[in-house]
Formats: sequence, C-alpha cells, structure tokens
Amino acid sequence: MSKRQQGNGNIVLCDDEQPIVSEMDDVQAKIRQRAFEISLNRNHAGREINDWLAAEAEVIVSPPAELAQKGDEFIVRMAASGIDANGLTIMATRNQLLVKSEFRHVHEPDAEIHSCDFRSSMVFRALRFPEPIDLKSLKSELQDGLLRISARREGGAEAVKPRPVRKIAAPAAKPRKKG
Repeated sequence: MSKRQQGNGNIVLCDDEQPIVSEMDDVQAKIRQRAFEISLNRNHAGREINDWLAAEAEVIVSPPAELAQKGDEFIVRMAASGIDANGLTIMATRNQLLVKSEFRHVHEPDAEIHSCDFRSSMVFRALRFPEPIDLKSLKSELQDGLLRISARREGGAEAVKPRPVRKIAAPAAKPRKKG
C-alpha cells in the first residue's frame, strides 16, 4: 500500500482490496450499532430494515456518481459539495475505488436558525471498475463541488497502436448488359 498527497486529497494505492474491505467493514459496524440503538428506542419488533436504513442515513452520505469510459481512460465524477480537499481520502485498487471524507456542518455564526437540512456525516462511496486500471495514472481534481477521478485502463497506454489501414480504391463496377 502506498500513499501520496495531492492538492485534491490523499490518494491511497492498495496492492489488494483488504484496506478497502476493512473501511467498509468499519462503516457497516457503525451502521449496525446505530440500527441496534434505534431498535432499542421502539417497543416492538418487525422494523429491522427500517432501523437499518435510518441508521445508514445517519452514519453516511453516498453521493451520486458517474463512471464513464473515454477511450482507454475511466472517469469518475461525484458530487462533493462542501467537502474539504484536505480531508478527502481516495483509496484505489486495480479494480475498485473508495472515496471517503467527513462533511462537517456548522451553523451560521450569530444567526437564529429557522430551518436546517444539513447534517455532519461521513461521505462514503465505493465503485468497481469494469476493467483493471493502471494505479500510477490515477488523478483527482476537486472543483466547483464536483470530484473528478481519472485513470487509464491497465495496459491501455502501453498497448501497440494498430497501423493505419490503407484504403485501396475498389475497381469501378461495370455496367451490366441486358441480355
């Protein structure tokens, strides 16, 4: 596992998926604990799925994302409004990507709050690539509330480019004789 700092967050390159699996297990444990706490506050059974979904909504935010391919490059775009680039962590293996950050909301100082839908939570989103990526080519950019992560398809840059096909003009068709 190697780690590098970019202007747009920490990128952690992983040899295998264990670090990502560990992060996912930790989040699952937090959700499980919160779901259990929610279930203790109600006095009847049969709402376990609702408890889980409520706990998940309290513990994490999973922002909308897009995974696209342009030639040999995979491009991930993800909503990241309000995320501080210094607190952003991107973990990647050849096959998977995990984006993690804390979103902290602080009310307007010296203001009377009438309504607030914001909440502090963990931004947490995992994606699988359709093909392995070249980890050395991974780049990220956080700009205008949008996180853009790009990486070349493994072997894409080193692949031998096919020679241009030389077109040979086909012989002109001869008119048919009516017989």
